[in-house]
Amino acid sequence: MAKADSGNRNRGDNLNVDFMRSLVKQYSELGQWTSAFFWADAAAASSGTEAASGDDIWLLSSAMLSRGELHRAAHAVTSRGLHMSHLLCLGVAMRAFVAAKEPSTALNLMDECYPSLLEPRNMDQTHNRALSGVLVTQARALTALERRDAAVEALKTALRADVACYEALDLLLEQHALTPALEKELIQSLPINNQLNASEAALLRAAYRERVLRYAPLPTTPQEGEPAVPAAVEVSRSRSVTGAEARGRQLAA
Repeated sequence: MAKADSGNRNRGDNLNVDFMRSLVKQYSELGQWTSAFFWADAAAASSGTEAASGDDIWLLSSAMLSRGELHRAAHAVTSRGLHMSHLLCLGVAMRAFVAAKEPSTALNLMDECYPSLLEPRNMDQTHNRALSGVLVTQARALTALERRDAAVEALKTALRADVACYEALDLLLEQHALTPALEKELIQSLPINNQLNASEAALLRAAYRERVLRYAPLPTTPQEGEPAVPAAVEVSRSRSVTGAEARGRQLAA
């Protein structure tokens, strides 16, 4: 009888923890970070603060970060050593230190983690997406330290790990880190077909091509055999919302 009671109690506890985790995710999606923090703290405490799972601490520290509790968010991870073995925890701790204007500390966390944690995995795109986020944060930290060449390499690596990580591409374009030719070469070199199916790959290429065009400089000299004004007008039009809508209607026709 005692064993049955114990088993029922354990099942009830698991259901309660799962319910609390679901509340954390729901309130996080709604941007209600105080509620998310309350339930994340409760979920972590339900198994004891030292025995809490990496995922629970990630949810807790993410809520802290969103509430502006930067050092608490980082401490929740680093005090348990989770930045060494849990990629999501590493990412949130690094973001906390970057937001706290401590980029060197953020980079030090990467030096302390297990090397295999920072390697892409062929059959695990969830891991690769988390890795890409860590690399983007690394690039932000490197940029803050004026190590721009290293930041560019980190962003390239982030894009290769997760070709859909638009944030990495956006940072490269905003910083004018590459020439238009190198931007095109980078996009063509991405392992898009390895990570996406045919329709997804076509969508991503079209979206990235459109984004790169918006950052491309206007031609200062006419192409051979083409009038100067229409060429400039066409490039300007391609960057406008009207131009994008017109091309969309043409594709749909």
